[in-house]
Amino acid sequence: MKFLKNHFKLGVLLLGALLILNGCEQDHLSNSSEDEYFNYVELELTKEDIAKVAKLNFNTYELKLISQLNNAGIDEKYFLIEGDILISTTEIDNMISSKNSSSKHYHSNNTVTNIQTITIRGVNQGSNALSNAQQSALTAAIQAYNDLNIKLNFILTFGPNDNTKNINAIQVSGGAGGRADFPSNGNPGSIARIFSGSGTNNTILRHIWIHELGHTLGLRHTDWFSRQSCGSYNPESINSSSVPNANGANHIPGTPTGFDPTSIMLSCYDNTVTGTFNNNDIIALEYLYPLPLPVISGISLTCGTQSQTFTLSNGGISVAWQKSSNLNVLSQNNNGITVIPTNSTVNGSGFVRAITSKGTIQKDFWIGKPNINFSQNEDFTMCRGENTTTNNFFPVTILGEDNSTIWEVQKITNNHNVTMQGNEAIVSLQFAPPYNYIAFKVRASNACGFSNWLEYYVEVTENCGSEGSSSL
Repeated sequence: MKFLKNHFKLGVLLLGALLILNGCEQDHLSNSSEDEYFNYVELELTKEDIAKVAKLNFNTYELKLISQLNNAGIDEKYFLIEGDILISTTEIDNMISSKNSSSKHYHSNNTVTNIQTITIRGVNQGSNALSNAQQSALTAAIQAYNDLNIKLNFILTFGPNDNTKNINAIQVSGGAGGRADFPSNGNPGSIARIFSGSGTNNTILRHIWIHELGHTLGLRHTDWFSRQSCGSYNPESINSSSVPNANGANHIPGTPTGFDPTSIMLSCYDNTVTGTFNNNDIIALEYLYPLPLPVISGISLTCGTQSQTFTLSNGGISVAWQKSSNLNVLSQNNNGITVIPTNSTVNGSGFVRAITSKGTIQKDFWIGKPNINFSQNEDFTMCRGENTTTNNFFPVTILGEDNSTIWEVQKITNNHNVTMQGNEAIVSLQFAPPYNYIAFKVRASNACGFSNWLEYYVEVTENCGSEGSSSL
């Protein structure tokens, strides 16, 4: 990593205009005098190579074409870009071939799409073993990522290099800073490197790790267009007229389009860094890896004093719970809540409500036996013409119905026929002398028992306007 005007050169996320890269990159912080540990062979760079890299909106200042061993131990050609980004020549071609894709497609090409739980091995054995300070800072960096409200979850373990893990975090010889692989084929970059000359300051080491892990998730340097955080200015047009259809960097909505001086993804850093994301860094990661909307799962009916647990998915790390007044809370955390009715006679609607960073979500359910809604089942009128009988349908509104609901109906007066069809009472008049009303009663059950009876007193009129009509 370079030390220039009190700035260290560093592999950074794309955020000055926070942008996303379509492809597999690697990020490193070094200058030519610090590159010996790579054991790479520098190859001849052609005008066609430069045009390819420029087509994807990379800054081509100090661009190199190199050959070195990849993580599988196979010799492969890479472009060394912006001082700390490595992208294989094959991946560059793949990125260019998708140049006409939508912005959404670009994001998926160079971000992590295959998994949501990312395993990281902090290597503490062998020639690439991390120091104690580097391990401590890596632990803090992983925690910083897990504290974000994004859909990715990071699991860190320490031990020997392990290629079954998604990412190996290692130490390599060099000045100060690091380098990391970019995602490929929907998987995170497989190696995050920290240079041996990065010191022991936890804040700075944490800054380097957060930055490098950002690259493994597909984020570019914030100031990729100028690298002005390094004390120099090497501007390059985002869509140069000489490079048509340049699509390599996509602005992330809600982030600046210019220089963002506090982003953790700047190309270079100095001793004043805080080792934390700024607001724009967080916006970028939440945009790329949005947490799915929260969902509460649980029963729709409970009886008596049965306790019930409701599970919250995608609620994030800071959830506040609320509940209806007819419930007591037995336990609660970010993943769910367990409640119990306040007493065995509770009969009515209840709810639990989760307040999350993604919004508020509520789960409604019923407690106890059904209730027939009396306010919506009254003042019925039915009509009959002389010597005419017609079926009349009266809907019965019930609260607390479930899949096992059974309806019962009984006549109070004997001048009609009545049956239940679903939640409707079907009434037909009998041939009889004129009369003013009919009466019947209805009740329903759920798994907790039967409701009270609801009595219907229905006025019967002779002058209906049309025979056999009914109204509420």
